[in-house]
Amino acid sequence: MDQKVKAAASRRNILDAAIKEFSHIRYEKASVNQICRDGQITKGRLYYYFESKDQLYLAALQYCLERMKENLLAFEPDPSLSMEENILRFFAAWQDVWKRNMNFAFFMGRAKLSPPDHLRGPVIEMIRVFRNEVLLVKWQEIFQFYFPDDQNRQKLFSMISNITIQYISVCMGSPRPDNAKNDPNLFFDRQMAIFKSLVHIFLHGCMNVEVPQLRDGWPDYSDFEL
Repeated sequence: MDQKVKAAASRRNILDAAIKEFSHIRYEKASVNQICRDGQITKGRLYYYFESKDQLYLAALQYCLERMKENLLAFEPDPSLSMEENILRFFAAWQDVWKRNMNFAFFMGRAKLSPPDHLRGPVIEMIRVFRNEVLLVKWQEIFQFYFPDDQNRQKLFSMISNITIQYISVCMGSPRPDNAKNDPNLFFDRQMAIFKSLVHIFLHGCMNVEVPQLRDGWPDYSDFEL
């Protein structure tokens, strides 16, 4: 096997093992020895790739975000569908990574709700960058189909949609391993049901998307920091 390919595979094994450990056990009690056993690698080899447990934790988080980024950037809105249908399709794509690897869902839930105190700043920054460079960009792609000449409305709907998706992920947290092991899809089905209700209320109860303008016009969001 080519050395670069072998090295990349070893690094992925370590990250998968680290995500598994961090997803089930608080950072302070997570065991590097257990990560090495699960990743089938020596401790010396682990520290060859990652200088410290802190660096490994942040690399594991970045690894999850990169998998999510790949999945979401591949999403293409379908202009033949309604706005609501495309929003729900995008949310399903957001869920898909977690469905394929439940440890990702467990780990990301912990990282968002209770990151290690000394790593809180870097964790928040990594999630912020992902939000601005991936989530909001893809949301705006959806709304460009429906409001092609109205960037303020595109930006407003993107912002509200992102707040909704964050509300779902933070308020519902992540599935607990002991509750999700029998039928993990129950958690995601509940997420989707709540998200669908919120989207429907927002579009039809609050914004009334069939109305081209609010009575006083749309606010100017051109300088709003997303």
